[in-house]
Amino acid sequence: MHTRGLEPRVFATPLYGSRRGDKTRPPGLSLFFCWGLIEFAEWGSRGAGERSRSCTDCRCGTVGKSGTEATKAMATPKATRYWLFKEEPTHYNYADLERDGRAVWEGVSNALALRHLRQVRVGDRVLYYHTGKEKAVVGEMEVVGVTPDPLAVEVVPRGRRRPVALATIKRDPLFADWELVRLPRLSVMPVSDAHWQRLAALSRAE
Repeated sequence: MHTRGLEPRVFATPLYGSRRGDKTRPPGLSLFFCWGLIEFAEWGSRGAGERSRSCTDCRCGTVGKSGTEATKAMATPKATRYWLFKEEPTHYNYADLERDGRAVWEGVSNALALRHLRQVRVGDRVLYYHTGKEKAVVGEMEVVGVTPDPLAVEVVPRGRRRPVALATIKRDPLFADWELVRLPRLSVMPVSDAHWQRLAALSRAE
């Protein structure tokens, strides 16, 4: 994995027509828009039962729901997820992140770590873990940008934590099945709500 500091910048490029005065747009946009209006009108003319059945082949989470229920389901925001990222402190540590203001996680090669990193979304919270001689959770970050190709996650610091050492984590039976204990070489992993809260409590107690 590679971690590098950044000058403050926007990670995502603007969409077509999103900038003031930008007259460009993808070919066929008007045709696609009109087709969408026709489809929407036809959908509105169906009964509620028929509308709900028409959604059974998609994966939008509204199967079997209609009207207001479906609208609420689609509008419900995803809950914040928690992660742990590892880094060798002699290469890039939490103090470096605080100095730079933001950094990018990239260059992950392990298949399982890559799978986890692809699930990270803007707004997720991340624990910063120092590897090497320290082997401890030392701080917290927030995800502020994600680019899919090449895969990279941009983070900003959200405060130091009193270090929680791996040895302390291993002594707690709550963490027995966690990847940090079972897969010591894994550099990106999810953190459950229970693990997040327990680590916060251990940080206060250390």
